[in-house]
Amino acid sequence: MTSLDSDISDLLNSDSVMEALCALAEETERDRLFARFLQIILAKTGIYRGALLVPEDKHWSIAIKNEGSKIERVSPISLQESQIVPQSVIQWVARAQLSLISDNLPARANIEADSYFQIDRPLFFAGLPLLYQKSLKGIIYLESRERKLKFSQQQLKALNFLCLQAAIILNRIDLSDLASNDKTESQEQRGEYIGTLEEQLAESQAELKEARSQLIAREKLATLGLLSAGVAHEIRNPLNFVTNCSETSEELVEELLENLEKQRDRIPPADFSYFQEMLTDVKNNAAIVRQQGQRVEGIIRSMMQHARSEQNAHHPTDINQLLDRAALLAYHSRKASKKGIHINIQTQYDNSVGLIDVAEGDLSRAFINLIDNACYALETKYKTGNQEEEAPTLWLTTENQAKATVIRIRDNGEGIPADIKNKLFTPFFTTKPIGEGTGLGLFLTRNIVIEQHQGKLDIESEFGQYAEFIITLPKP
Repeated sequence: MTSLDSDISDLLNSDSVMEALCALAEETERDRLFARFLQIILAKTGIYRGALLVPEDKHWSIAIKNEGSKIERVSPISLQESQIVPQSVIQWVARAQLSLISDNLPARANIEADSYFQIDRPLFFAGLPLLYQKSLKGIIYLESRERKLKFSQQQLKALNFLCLQAAIILNRIDLSDLASNDKTESQEQRGEYIGTLEEQLAESQAELKEARSQLIAREKLATLGLLSAGVAHEIRNPLNFVTNCSETSEELVEELLENLEKQRDRIPPADFSYFQEMLTDVKNNAAIVRQQGQRVEGIIRSMMQHARSEQNAHHPTDINQLLDRAALLAYHSRKASKKGIHINIQTQYDNSVGLIDVAEGDLSRAFINLIDNACYALETKYKTGNQEEEAPTLWLTTENQAKATVIRIRDNGEGIPADIKNKLFTPFFTTKPIGEGTGLGLFLTRNIVIEQHQGKLDIESEFGQYAEFIITLPKP
C-alpha cells in the first residue's frame, strides 16, 4: 500500500470525515474556507502542491494556492494569464462537472496540447469540482512532481464527498453575505434569505447524518467479515478432528469386517449376519460424517477467502501465463485426487495481450474455479469411457481487443440446462453431489471478475453439447 493509499484511507473513517467537516463548518468567510479546505485536502493526500479556483464573470480565477508547506492567498489571477495550473484540466472539469485524474483520463479529455504539460509534465495531477445542486462553486487542482500516485474508487468517492460539503458550506456563506450586504431589501426578502439559509443548513445536516450512517455501516460490515473469518478458523480445528476420526473409524470397521469374515465358521449364521449388518451401518455412517465434514471444510475455506479484509494488490501480469498455470494446476490436481479421465487441452493465446494490471492471486483463483468446473463437466459426460464421437476437450483462448482483454474457457461437456443458468452465481447453489462442491466457487469468481476488476462474466451454453465462460477485462 502506498503512502497515498494509507493517508486517504483515513478519509473513509467516520471520525476523520466528521472532524474535517466540522472544521470546515466553523468557517464563515470565503477566503478562510478556501484556505482551510485546501489545507485539509493536502494533509489527507500527502500532496504538496495545489490551488483552488473560483468562477468570476464567466472566467476562472485562482483564489488560493499552495507550494510546499505554505498556503497563500492570491490576488485574483485569470486562468488565461497564469501558468500555476493547466488550463485544459480546469476547462474540462468546468465543462464536464466531473473529476479528472491523471491515471484514468477519458478519451475526450484532450490535454496533450496544453503548453503547461509540454514543458514539465507532473507525475500525478487531479482536478475536482466543488459542485452543489448543479452549480459549480469552484475547482480544486492537485499535482505531484515527486511521485506517481493512484486513487482507488473509494478514495475518490471520499474526496468528492468532501468537495460536495465544501460547496454546500460555500453556498451557505454566499447566501449569508448576500443577506447581510443588501440592506436596502425588504424584510420579506430578508425572511426568504433566512429561510433559504435554514433549508441549506438542514439539507447539509441531513447529508452529514446520512454519510455518517453509511460510514458506520461500512465499518460494521468490515468487522463482520473479520468476525466471520475468525469464527470459520476456530471451527476448522474441531471439524478436522471429526473428519479425521470418521475416516479412521471407516478403516477400523473395514478391518473388523475382514476379521469377522475370517471367523464366519465359528459364529452362528444369525449372529454373523447381525454383526455384519451393524458394522456395515457404522461404516456407512462414518463415511457420511466424513463427506459432510469435507463439504463444510470447503465452505469454510471459501468463506475465509471471501471475508478477507484486503484484496490482492493489482500489478502488471501476463494473462496468458496466468491462465496456463491455472489450467495445469486445476487439471493435474483433479486428475491426481479424483483419477479423472484424460482431457485434451487446446490453447490459443493472443501474444499481443501483454501485461494487464490485475490482482494476480484472485484472478488465478477465478480461472481455477472455472477450469475445475469444466473438468468436472467433462468427467461426468465421458466417465463411461464412450468417446467414439469426440474426445473430452478443454479450450483456453485469449484475445486482445481495442478496449478490453477477453478470456474464453470452453468445454464440450454436458453443458448447462437453461432452467439453472440464472442460478449459477447464487451462493451455495451447486449441481454436484454432496461432498463434491460447496456452491461458492462461481459466486466468488463472479465477485473477482465484476466487483474487483470491473469486468464482465458471460455464459454461452447448449445443453448436452458445450459450455463457455467469457471473461472480459476492460483496459484502463
